[in-house]
Amino acid sequence: MKASLLVTGLVLLLSCHCMAEQPVIRHVVDEPSAKSIIYQSFDLWIDAIGSWCLRGQNSSGLAFLDRDGSIVEEGKLICGDGSQDLSHTMEVHVEPVTLGPGTHRLDMELVLEGAQGILGLPLASGTWILPLNSEHVSVQTSDDERTFLSSGQWFLLQSEDRIFYDGQEIWSHSPPVEAAGILDVQSQSELWWDEEPLGLETGERRTFRIYLTGPSFGGELVLRSNDYLHIDGAAWFLEGRQLTSTVTPDGTVTLRIPVLPPGVHKLHGTLQALLPPPSGQGELWALWQGTIAHRIVRIDRSWFDHGGIQRIQVDTTSPLIMPSGQIRSMHGRGEVSAKEGRLNAVVPVSNPGQPIWTGLPLSDSIVWAPEIESSDPEDLFLPVLLWDDGLSWRLITSSGPYFCDITAERQLASLRGRHGSVRLEASMRNEKVVITHGWNGAWSADGWRWWESAEVVKGAYGQGNWLWTIGVPRGSGNLPSLKLRYERDGVLLQMSKDDVRLKLSSKMLSWGIGLQSQTLWMERLEPHLRLEIRPRHLKFDYCLTDVGDVRLQWNMGRSIQVDVTADPWDAYLRFESNQVPEWGLRYQKSSSQGRFLSATKGALQVKNHTVMVEARGEMGYVLSPWCTPYVETGLVASIYGPGGQVLTHWTYGGGLILKPLPQIVAAVGWNSDQKWHVKAGVVVPFVGRKTQVRSE
Repeated sequence: MKASLLVTGLVLLLSCHCMAEQPVIRHVVDEPSAKSIIYQSFDLWIDAIGSWCLRGQNSSGLAFLDRDGSIVEEGKLICGDGSQDLSHTMEVHVEPVTLGPGTHRLDMELVLEGAQGILGLPLASGTWILPLNSEHVSVQTSDDERTFLSSGQWFLLQSEDRIFYDGQEIWSHSPPVEAAGILDVQSQSELWWDEEPLGLETGERRTFRIYLTGPSFGGELVLRSNDYLHIDGAAWFLEGRQLTSTVTPDGTVTLRIPVLPPGVHKLHGTLQALLPPPSGQGELWALWQGTIAHRIVRIDRSWFDHGGIQRIQVDTTSPLIMPSGQIRSMHGRGEVSAKEGRLNAVVPVSNPGQPIWTGLPLSDSIVWAPEIESSDPEDLFLPVLLWDDGLSWRLITSSGPYFCDITAERQLASLRGRHGSVRLEASMRNEKVVITHGWNGAWSADGWRWWESAEVVKGAYGQGNWLWTIGVPRGSGNLPSLKLRYERDGVLLQMSKDDVRLKLSSKMLSWGIGLQSQTLWMERLEPHLRLEIRPRHLKFDYCLTDVGDVRLQWNMGRSIQVDVTADPWDAYLRFESNQVPEWGLRYQKSSSQGRFLSATKGALQVKNHTVMVEARGEMGYVLSPWCTPYVETGLVASIYGPGGQVLTHWTYGGGLILKPLPQIVAAVGWNSDQKWHVKAGVVVPFVGRKTQVRSE
C-alpha cells in the first residue's frame, strides 16, 4: 500500500493537480547543505484483539525517527496492544544535499500489521482519512449521503462529515485543529492559565483551561497538582479534539500535543477538589517546552467548616458590642456568633473591662459571664490591640449619645449622635455624611410620620385600616418606592412595584399568594410549618420545637434537597438530574465538665463518587483561672478516583491559653500544620461613670 504522506522540494513542492486524490505536504528548504526536520501529527484509530504495529518505509533521501528513537529509512513508527484511539507526531528527516536543487516527490509507505484501522491526517487544506486493512469504513456527509471507502483510499473530509466503521460511528469530524505540521525552526511557545478565578468546593468537578501559542512542533505537556486536587486524565481536548494522555501513579498527567500552527490554542480538561485541612489550598503546575505555569486554586471547605462560625455561650443582661460594630441586646443565657479562627473581642457595654474573647481554642466550651456594673459607662474610650498572623487594631468610643467603632481592616466608621434636634450619621465605606433635624431623625407633619437615614428618607401615613409608605433614596439614579397596605380581621393586602400579596390568617393557619412572584404558601405557627409553591419549585420547612428542623426544596426537573438539623447534628441529601446523589452528615459539640474542656467536630460528605471525612478534637484542663493547657488532633481523608485512591492527613499539637487579666489574653501553641503560632489581645478600657452627689 502506497501513501504519499511527504512531499519535499528545495524551491516548490509538486503541483497539487498531479495528486488531486492524495494529501500533499509542501516543504521548502532554503539551505540545500543543511538537514531539514519535518514534524507531522496524525491520528490513528485501531480495531485489534492482540498486538499490532504501524511500519513505515521511505524513499531515498528520507528517514524517520522510529519507536526506539533511532533514525531509520524503514522501521516501526508506533506499536500497541488491543483497540486504541491515539495521536502521534512523526519526525521525518530530509537530506536535501542528496536530492539536488529542484522539485521532488518523495513517497512514504505505511503498513499496519495485526489490526484494522483508520489513519487521520490534519493539514492546512483539511483533514484526510485513510482506511487501513479494512473495507468497512464509510463517510456520511451533511446531506446524509453515505460513501464507502476501500482500504488504502484517501478521502478529504468536509465540515460536519461523520465517519463510520462497520456501521458504528467512531469520529465526528470538526474543522482541523492544526494546519500542516511542517516547521523549519521550532518557536518558543507561551503557556498560561485562564484568567477566570478558579475556586472549587470540596468534591466539586470543574473544567479548567490552559492556553498555548503556536507555531510549535508539539510534544508533551505535563500537568501536576498537590495532594488536594485530582486531575482527571481520561478526557482532554485541544480546541474540541480529544488528546492522548497518560497518568502516572502519583497523579501526573502527560498529554501529547500535536503540531500547532501560529495563534492561540485552548486546552481544557477536568479537575476535582479533594478535602484539604483548614490551612490547605490547591496548587497546579503545567510544564511545556521549558515553561512552567503555576496557579493557586482556592478550595472552599463549605460543609466541613460548619459555616465558618464560632458559637460563644454567654450569660449576661448587658448589651454586647460585636466585632462588626453592631450592638446586640442580651437577656441572660444565650449564644453569640463570631468568625471562627480569628481573635477578636466582644465588649459588654456594662463592663468593658471584661471582654469576651473569640477565636481562641476552646472559647466555645465555657460560658462567659462578665460581671455587671451598677450602671453603664457614660464615657468610654477603648483601644483594642490584636495579634493574629499580623497586628490589627480597633477603637471603640462612646460619650453620652455618641458612639464610634473603627477598625483599619474594614475601613468603616459609624458615628451616631444627637445634640438638641441635630443628628449626624457618617459612613466611610459608603462615603456619606448626613446631617438631619429632628429628635432621632424622625418627625411628624400633616398626618405623615417621617424618618431618615444615610440611605433613604421614608414617610408613612395611616388612616383606618390603610397604610401608605413612601421611600425616597438618597443619591441619583434611584427611583422612589411606594407601598400600600390594608389589614382587617385576618385579611392583609400589600401592594408595591415588586409584588401584590394577599394573606388570610386564622388562629392556627395562614395562607398567602404573591401575584407577580407566582407564589402560593401556607404557614402554621406552633409548631412552625411552611409550604411554599412556585412554578416548577416547591419548598417545605418544618420546625419541631426543641428537636430540630426539616427543610425540603424541590426544583422540578432539576434537583431535590432535604436538610435536617437536630443539634448537634446536621444532614442533607441532594438529588440532581443526570448526577449521582450527594449527601452529608456532620456533628459539632463543645462542653465542660469540672476543670475539663472539650470541643469536637466531625463531618462526612459523599459527592461525585468521592468520599470525604474529617474528625477534629480539642481538650483542655483549667489549671487556674489564667492558665489552660490544651491538646488537639485531627484527621482528614478523601477516597477518590476509579481505583479508590486514599488521601489522608493527620494533624496534632497543643499549647497554652493564658489570661493573667480579663483585659489580656494570649494563646501559644504548636501543631503539625502551622508549627509555632501565637495569638494575643489587649483591651485598655478608659471608662468614665456618673457620680452620685449627696448632701445633708
